[in-house]
Amino acid sequence: MTGTMVNAVTVMSRWEPSRAHAHALGTFRPWILWSAAPLAVSSVVAFSAPELGETGRLVYSLGLAIASSALLYLARPPDLSMIIVLSTLTEFATGPIAVLFFAMLADAADYSEWRTNRRATGLCYCAGTVAMKVGSGLGGAATGLLLGAFGY
Repeated sequence: MTGTMVNAVTVMSRWEPSRAHAHALGTFRPWILWSAAPLAVSSVVAFSAPELGETGRLVYSLGLAIASSALLYLARPPDLSMIIVLSTLTEFATGPIAVLFFAMLADAADYSEWRTNRRATGLCYCAGTVAMKVGSGLGGAATGLLLGAFGY
C-alpha cells in the first residue's frame, strides 16, 4: 500500500498539463460559485436568527425543518419550483442540528466537570455518537420496513 501511495505522489508531482488542457487553466467557471451559496445563507441566518440559546435554536431548526417538509405534501409534480424551494429550505433548516447537538454535548461535558470535578468529555461525545448511530440505524430500518410493507 505504501508503494502505491509513493507511486501516486510521484506521478502527481511530475504531472504537467498537456496542450489539450492548457486552455482550461485560466477559464472562469461560474458553477464554482454555487459552493459559496450555503456559506452566504448561513451567514445571513446566523445574524438574523433570534437569540434563543442552543436548545431554542435546536427546536427552531427542527420546527422549521418539519414545517417545510410537511409543506412538500402540498406540492404537485408540476410545481417543480415549489419543490426545489421547500427542499432547499428543509436542507438549510436541518444543517445546524448536528452542530447544535455537538455544542450541547460540550456544554454537558463542562457541566459534568463542574459538578463532579472530573473531566468526562470523551464519555459524553462517545455516548452522543453512539446515540446518533443507533438512531440512524433504527431510522433506516424503519424506512426499509415501511417501504417493504407497502410493496416498494
